[in-house]
Amino acid sequence: MGDQRVIRVQLLGPVSATIEGRSTALRGRLPAVLLSLLAVQPGRTLSADQLIERAWTGSPPPTAGSALRVHITKIRQAFAPLPTGLATTARGYRLDPAVVSTDVAELATLTAGLEAVPDPAEALARVDRALALFQGRAFAGFVDDDELRAEAGRLDELRLDLEESRAELLLALGRHGEASTELVKLVRAQPLRERRSRLLMLAQYRSGRQAEALATYGDLRNRLSEELGLDPSSEARELEVQILRQDASLTLRGPQPGPAKLTDAGRPRALRPAAASTDVLLMVVAGRLAALDEATARLVKLAAIMDDAARPAVLASAMGREESDLAALGSRAAASGLLELAGEGRAWRVPRRERRNAVLQSLSDGERAALHALAGQALLKRGTVPALVRGAWHLIESGRDALGAGRAAVRAVDACLEQGASRTADDLCLAALDVLPASSPVAVDLLTRRVRTLTLLGRTAEVEAVWRAAIEAARASGDASRFALAVLAQEWAMRSFHVVNRDLRTLLTEALARVGPGPTALRTRLVCALMMDGMLGTAQLAETERLADEIRSDAEATGDPVALASACRARHTVLRGHPDFAARAQALDAFLAAAQQTGDEWWAAISLLGRLYDLFVVGRHAEVPELLMRLDLPGGNSAATRVSWHHALTQASLARDRGDLASAIRWGERGLLRGAEAGIPDAPAASALNQFLVVFLRGSTAALLPHLHASAQQGAEHAMALAIVAIAEAQAGNRAAAGALIGRALDRLPQDSLEAKPVALACAAQAAAASGLADLAPRLDAELRPYSGQFATFGQVTATFGPVDRCLGLLSALQGDADRSVALLAAAQRQAATAALVPWEVLSAADAVGVLRSSGRLAEAEALASEHRTTAARLGLQGCLARFSAAAS
Repeated sequence: MGDQRVIRVQLLGPVSATIEGRSTALRGRLPAVLLSLLAVQPGRTLSADQLIERAWTGSPPPTAGSALRVHITKIRQAFAPLPTGLATTARGYRLDPAVVSTDVAELATLTAGLEAVPDPAEALARVDRALALFQGRAFAGFVDDDELRAEAGRLDELRLDLEESRAELLLALGRHGEASTELVKLVRAQPLRERRSRLLMLAQYRSGRQAEALATYGDLRNRLSEELGLDPSSEARELEVQILRQDASLTLRGPQPGPAKLTDAGRPRALRPAAASTDVLLMVVAGRLAALDEATARLVKLAAIMDDAARPAVLASAMGREESDLAALGSRAAASGLLELAGEGRAWRVPRRERRNAVLQSLSDGERAALHALAGQALLKRGTVPALVRGAWHLIESGRDALGAGRAAVRAVDACLEQGASRTADDLCLAALDVLPASSPVAVDLLTRRVRTLTLLGRTAEVEAVWRAAIEAARASGDASRFALAVLAQEWAMRSFHVVNRDLRTLLTEALARVGPGPTALRTRLVCALMMDGMLGTAQLAETERLADEIRSDAEATGDPVALASACRARHTVLRGHPDFAARAQALDAFLAAAQQTGDEWWAAISLLGRLYDLFVVGRHAEVPELLMRLDLPGGNSAATRVSWHHALTQASLARDRGDLASAIRWGERGLLRGAEAGIPDAPAASALNQFLVVFLRGSTAALLPHLHASAQQGAEHAMALAIVAIAEAQAGNRAAAGALIGRALDRLPQDSLEAKPVALACAAQAAAASGLADLAPRLDAELRPYSGQFATFGQVTATFGPVDRCLGLLSALQGDADRSVALLAAAQRQAATAALVPWEVLSAADAVGVLRSSGRLAEAEALASEHRTTAARLGLQGCLARFSAAAS
């Protein structure tokens, strides 16, 4: 009778019974408890004593026997007309499994072998059916009984697993947005279940929301740490790394359902394909249109084409009439039921969506194209951003003039970018590119702009391919100016968001040759781009100075304020690594003034970032907080997220330099999130640098070696990165490896940016001293000495490696000059104390203690150690404490 069971007991929620489709709730707690005890294992017999003991939780009343019989009768009445479902035997009571089934048993059937189901859609259907069985907590919360408590716990856990499996299946089916929405609720309900957070991270990443995915990981880490004292699992940590690297393995493979093509998804709603209308409605609308005069019918058709953009002024322009003429036409159309004047903007529209769809379906292809063209031209004349966007879409839909549509799209995209509407701009670029020949000049313009839209949207992984397509299309067009602008699109991405391409310098040089000599704003931009971000290193100092002079001359000749700001920035870039700080300050003042004249917040921001760097170099940290307040930009500005990255990293540096290492770590993590949000590939490296400096101040960085090697390789093995790895190798006792890395760093130094030189030399000096590599000391000392009195500072990250004099003191000790070493280390202590860089003051003192001890000046060593021992303990500087303790012994 397995298929003939007609009593179904619901245990996943309020306990009830369904008999032949009729649901019966059990009244009272005891009948529900008794039925639960019997139904948890249908077919099992429980004696009267067992039921009494468990139903009354070990404290039955004297009348429990008679009460049990009354409640059993109530259950049988609920089972009517099949009371035999609850059988009485010589040993007690049992539910007949041939007659009675339970939702728990059905749940077991649905979930059995679920992992082996090959089709995600089929598996999802089974999971949905299983979850639908839950109407609340199992056994309605009757958990006083040990067996029911354990079973309720198992079922609760199964429900949570099923909710997570459902989200996983949605991801497998490509329904990332739906999965993300569900997972937000699931994480909120169970924030400590790590699997939910991992799935949410993946869903957010696949939905193009990388920053949110990283924020989800941060929330998980903080919750686990604060509530349980635990770290995320290795799977969660690995997923974070994959998201930061935009690992291709995170992308869903194979065919999947998803949104329509971007050219459809990005269309304004009114321009998307109309839903099919019934034959009857089509006949009615066609008849009414035929009854109208030609002008009135055209008004109706234009209104249908334009939908909510059909303002009287725009319609009049499209029809070549005065706005006053439309009143009579509109009245006739309204009388036919095909038009109405409604909406906040008093736009003419076809009443009811299905009627508008019928009008659209009545149009021939030629008529539709002509109407789109008229609507597009009329909207372009309005000049507002929404009108430009809609006008460009109409011209694209028309298909009559691809080049004209492309030019309209360029105009609309530029307007969108000014307003911060990057997604709208990108959709429009894609749609216009679909109708343009790949080698047309307008296609080059659109591809160039797509580099910017993708960068602003944080889709930096796609930038490279689009940029190269723009370069090739520009070459094919033979247009030197467009080629230059295409190259500069990548320079803009690099300048604003560090989307770096290693071929950029070669292409900038090629673009300069194509543009030719003579002062032009475009040539000025190209030359300035060569100056930025280390594309010209210390080996090209003379060339760099010549180019800076050329930029200034060209900028003055063209009278372009942006070109002048570029020229001033170039001059400051030349001097950022120069020991003459006064000359650098003068160049920066000129840059600040020129940036203000542009009226561009981004130019003002980068000039202030230059000031920020210089303040760190000279140890004027007290002025940094006020400068950070001036760096705030509006949230919608394209530079705001990048500036917030700098802001977070600077706060990390300030916290680290005052000895608050825990806050430094938190600010570094915030910087990582801000950098990911801004699409800055250097964000992980910057975070790693912050971590390195914190660990270095505490003691040995040897444990960071694998991460530092990987970071150096990702950073094209710049001198600074190599020197940092050398420090870790030296602290790990790998003297030969440290020496080889220092040699490579010194060889690389001429190719690196000018500002990187002092900090790279300082790190190399630290590594050489830790390894006892005296043969390297003279060269390092000679190259580092011009920077005496300054602080070794990491450029983009505005982090300090302490006073340069400290590193010079280490090199002097390495060369056997203890007196000079002690004097330099004392100077470093004073500099650090003046700048309130407490950890670096303590570290310089610890270095001096080591030199004093090695030269036999034990009393001086102990006195200095005693002065700083308490501070080192308070800040957790274990390496310094060890050296101070050695002085005492």
